[in-house]
Amino acid sequence: MADARDLPQRLGQVADHVIMNLPHNACDFVNEAVALTKPGGVIHYYAMAHDDDLFGPSLCLIEEAAKKAGREFEVLETRSVRSYAPHQYNVCIDMRIN
Repeated sequence: MADARDLPQRLGQVADHVIMNLPHNACDFVNEAVALTKPGGVIHYYAMAHDDDLFGPSLCLIEEAAKKAGREFEVLETRSVRSYAPHQYNVCIDMRIN
């Protein structure tokens, strides 16, 4: 058992896949997910998004985390998973971290 924020320091870049399936607060752990993902690994990032821009805010957050870690990312797929509330959607972004 450990706090997810401590895992990058304890484990390094070990993950082939990171599944961030808690859409309401996955944004709080993007830096840790990037740090845990080995080169060529994939992050499956779920978020809540407003229908006026489903992916832009999340992609900006991911880009910022990748730059901070000196890493690059490639978007593999973006998709709307389901409607959550009026004008709100659960979305997923799959990305490769290099």
